[in-house]
Amino acid sequence: MIILRKKLNEGTGFLIMIIFIMLCFNSLATSNDCGTPIISYKTNKLHFPWIAEIYSSINKTKDGNFQHLCGSSIISSSFSITAAHCIQEKHSTYRRASHAIFLIANVLDLKDLSDTININIKEVITHPDWNPEIKKFDGDIALLNFKEPITFDNKISPICLWNGTDQIQSTKTGIIITFIALEEDDPGYYNYEHNLPNNYPKEYNMPIRNSCIETQKRFTSIASNNTFCAGGFNSGPCLETGSSGSSIAVEYNQTYYLRGIVSASFIDFAGCDNYTFTLFTDVLKYQDWITKIIN
Repeated sequence: MIILRKKLNEGTGFLIMIIFIMLCFNSLATSNDCGTPIISYKTNKLHFPWIAEIYSSINKTKDGNFQHLCGSSIISSSFSITAAHCIQEKHSTYRRASHAIFLIANVLDLKDLSDTININIKEVITHPDWNPEIKKFDGDIALLNFKEPITFDNKISPICLWNGTDQIQSTKTGIIITFIALEEDDPGYYNYEHNLPNNYPKEYNMPIRNSCIETQKRFTSIASNNTFCAGGFNSGPCLETGSSGSSIAVEYNQTYYLRGIVSASFIDFAGCDNYTFTLFTDVLKYQDWITKIIN
């Protein structure tokens, strides 16, 4: 935001200022750039236009709403990215078909979906390394191909993929935006029949750690060379079941880049335990696979 402090006394100067503001507004409203949050016209809160929540088109909750499943992030006009276990869970033979899910984008308030945009899915592509029969969360990444390409505007635009900048890979603080997070000492936990903890997406900073198995040995059973950990040691929120597939981003030059995808953790059903790490799929390790498919 630019604050103009100099007083303009002449009509010409005033006119120039008005034109300048209009040009800035129009540039923001029509920008197709990636990784740029905007101020929501509806809630006056920071809006992350790449967020697209995954819902079941088959199952409904007790109150009659479509069942919320996972988070995802739009990465192009035809694809979003999520976790593979959102499509086929561990130790399950059931794999969600493309017609069984849909996306809701432009989610500003989960209690008011009047201005959201539904996106139907043509194809679900899970990474070939995803194996629901084993315990490790290797290859926990999937792409959702839209039935129709979407148009980017001031409501929907993608998050940036890594462009090879070393600073992105070495950044030690990640930013996660999710509806499904509990603060320290929050009671209870999320499940499909409960209300989502937050009506608005909330932004959290989480320290990125290359490995967590040195300090929390139980992660040895689920981590791999294609994952990393974040949070832990009371340094972040508790990411619950419905946050799977949500992105952790890094900010570089005021632009958000996709760094990882919420994969797994160990949940304390008595309440929030933010001493425990969260395991993320390392998107940088799958960059070639992603690029090959979306191009």
